[in-house]
Amino acid sequence: MLMSFVFERPRSIDLNAGWRRPAGRLAGVSDAAGSGGDAVALTLVTMTTGQRYEIDGSAESVEAAIVGASRGSIMQLAWLTEAGSGRSIAINPLHVVALEAAPSPTATG
Repeated sequence: MLMSFVFERPRSIDLNAGWRRPAGRLAGVSDAAGSGGDAVALTLVTMTTGQRYEIDGSAESVEAAIVGASRGSIMQLAWLTEAGSGRSIAINPLHVVALEAAPSPTATG
């Protein structure tokens, strides 16, 4: 049985402090016409265990991070930001089975 591992980055270490985007807005994502709020791209990542994660970012940008990690050194993890909690999580690219663009919260609500 294959196990999927997701590691949470310790809160005391913030390697991306200078690179964080402003809260509630992704670079390159514009407001939907008439939405009255920020449009936020979300992607659902499904692991080999069936566990799903909702990740901040478009499907294309999440895919690029996962593919980049898979082409990196042995056991390089893809660091992504979980939607809602904002926590950084590391995903083993070998255990990802599906990506799906999730509907934006502002588009449905």
